Amino acid sequence: MRIKYLGWAIAAFATLGPLQAFGGDREIAEQIMQRLRSSRDSGALKDFTLDMKVDKGEVLFRGNVSKTQHKDEVLRAAEGIDGVARIVDQLSIKTPAGKSAAKTAEPAPAPAREGFSLRQALA
Repeated sequence: MRIKYLGWAIAAFATLGPLQAFGGDREIAEQIMQRLRSSRDSGALKDFTLDMKVDKGEVLFRGNVSKTQHKDEVLRAAEGIDGVARIVDQLSIKTPAGKSAAKTAEPAPAPAREGFSLRQALA
């Protein structure tokens, strides 16, 4: 009887295991976006343009933030989430001269080829 249940468990793991691995990146990205929304809404994170890509547990952040504290806030958003294997930091700190000048003078970062656009998700 135990062999029968063990066989079912192995079959279920073999069938559902790849689905869990595929869904893991999306779940990681959703958790990070939720944390970043909270930071933005509380005022701890502002004046930023970000793109994020999650691939096999590796989280890549690209874009611009206005302060070192904001950069730290973005990177902390990915810490402690199950499934995150590595955090890649490609963030730049750009201090805006003026809010209207910053929007016209700063080029938008190149979007990640695959992944989630935080600008669109947070809007």
